[in-house]
Amino acid sequence: MKKIFLFIAVLAAGICTVYADAGSDRTTFSLSLSEALELGIKNNLDLQNSQIDVKSKTLDAATSWNKILSSSVGVSYSNTLAKYETVPKEDFSVGAGTLSVKLDNSININAANIYGIINAVNDYHDGKLSYENAKATLVKNIKQSYFNLILMRQQIEIAEMEAANAKVAFETAQMKYRDGMVSQVDLLKSELSYKTMLPALDEKINSYINASVDFKRIIGVNNRSRLQLTTQIPENVPDAMSKIRNTDFKNGLDANYTIQTYIRRLKTAVNNRNLAILNMTTPSVSLSHSLGINPLSENIISNTVSVSASFKINTPLPFSSEQVSVAKNVYNLKKAQNDLANAREQQFIDLMKKINNVEHYEKNIAIDELNVQIAEKTFQMEESLYKANSVSFLDYEDAKKKLSDARYSLAKDINAYLSAIFEIEYLLNMEIVDIE
Repeated sequence: MKKIFLFIAVLAAGICTVYADAGSDRTTFSLSLSEALELGIKNNLDLQNSQIDVKSKTLDAATSWNKILSSSVGVSYSNTLAKYETVPKEDFSVGAGTLSVKLDNSININAANIYGIINAVNDYHDGKLSYENAKATLVKNIKQSYFNLILMRQQIEIAEMEAANAKVAFETAQMKYRDGMVSQVDLLKSELSYKTMLPALDEKINSYINASVDFKRIIGVNNRSRLQLTTQIPENVPDAMSKIRNTDFKNGLDANYTIQTYIRRLKTAVNNRNLAILNMTTPSVSLSHSLGINPLSENIISNTVSVSASFKINTPLPFSSEQVSVAKNVYNLKKAQNDLANAREQQFIDLMKKINNVEHYEKNIAIDELNVQIAEKTFQMEESLYKANSVSFLDYEDAKKKLSDARYSLAKDINAYLSAIFEIEYLLNMEIVDIE
């Protein structure tokens, strides 16, 4: 018996870590869904790294003109110390020295440099797309995690109610056993029923704590903070299917981040193929200018301008390196086209699955709502009978638990419905429901 009470004490301590402050360094603050999204977008480290990548690619694109135009400035000074063997070591001859300032500019125009600029700009757009994808994924994960935590908390409350009822039943069985009203077998069954509920309750609490830690990490708040989630799972299902059915899936899927990524890869493959072809035949033009200033020289200023152009036609042999490069880039282009077609098909299939899930949960929710109505009527009747001393406390608590179970089942299916909607929002890259 002492072990049982020890386990209860440990379990109670675990519950306190979920619902009460553990120390003065723990802060409690209310958090709505919109506030959680705002915090996540602001604080999430993975998203911040994606922003840094965009800034880096922006700098590369903004300075990509350096591939064609390059400039350099140099300052130099030189002097010669001449040593004569016929005079003492301390005698040296110091030359006049040379001081020069030189400015070099050059313009190099060829296919590789031009496509280098194009690729730098494309790389910037790729980075921006990657950031938007990371942001949309984060928003989806925050929404799903937020409502999952609320559902897990409801599950804990029901499990606590079950454990409390089982405890009352066990204590009642103990009294009846002492009075000789029940057998030892009935007492042991009651004790077993109570004891087996405690590990399950502890498991639910532990899962809630771990999920809370993960949620705090993705929104970027202190792990010691205690969150009070204020946005509840809606009792009424928001109308989402009408908006989904009115969506042009073809144009909608073109906004899908995965498809956009493959579209950009296709553009890169086209550019690489074009560059490989142009490298075989296009001319290369170079213009250079050098301006030098030497105040210690008779010719103080020197100015040189040069222009060169080259026209290269590579060998048409089928196994030359240039021809092989063209062939490989043509293969890569075809592969990119196939990848895009496959991505469109796969994303459409995923969308249809999510829509089927939404329709499935809509049917479950309709049944759950009827069950809640029945459970509410039953509970009201049991409550009236209990107040009239016509039924026992355990009968009253059992009706109360069945009502909680019915409400939890409804909340569970609504949460699954919303989770599927959030997945569809991500696939279509559009907001379908606004919950606050």
